Amino acid sequence: MPWTHKVRHFSPTGDPMLRDENGDKMSDDLMIVLDRARNEIGYPFIVTSGYRTAALQDSLVQAGKTGAIVSAHPKGQAVDGYFKGLPLLATFAHLVRYHAFNGVGLYPHTNPPVIHVDIMSRNVHRAALWIVDAKSRYYYAPSQEFYTELLKGTAAGMAAGYL
Repeated sequence: MPWTHKVRHFSPTGDPMLRDENGDKMSDDLMIVLDRARNEIGYPFIVTSGYRTAALQDSLVQAGKTGAIVSAHPKGQAVDGYFKGLPLLATFAHLVRYHAFNGVGLYPHTNPPVIHVDIMSRNVHRAALWIVDAKSRYYYAPSQEFYTELLKGTAAGMAAGYL
């Protein structure tokens, strides 16, 4: 049974940016956890990117729209998006609580700012946490650069009215 029969808040027609018309591309595990997170927070989650073909992923890398050469999106193991009406930092604080997410990334300089969650195996005993700056550079927690960019992203988001 595909994920479409296991979740309440997501569907191929209601969330076309999942790019999963038949419910067979996105991971059941990812969609179930994302649905639970959406249900518990009470805000609609707007998907901006889900499944990506290898060609789409390559084109995004070539265009500089992502720095992730190894991505969970082509495996159906990642979603980008935002909770409508919820600040990005509150979204981050909510989603990092879900241990099924092995990766949580903040993109405060996109319009609108989005968060990435994935269930890709990384062979580590903790989730990968990162933030991407305005020049598409990645900074991983727990580095000082991560915290510096988090503060900068927060300031930029507040100035733009997102936080």
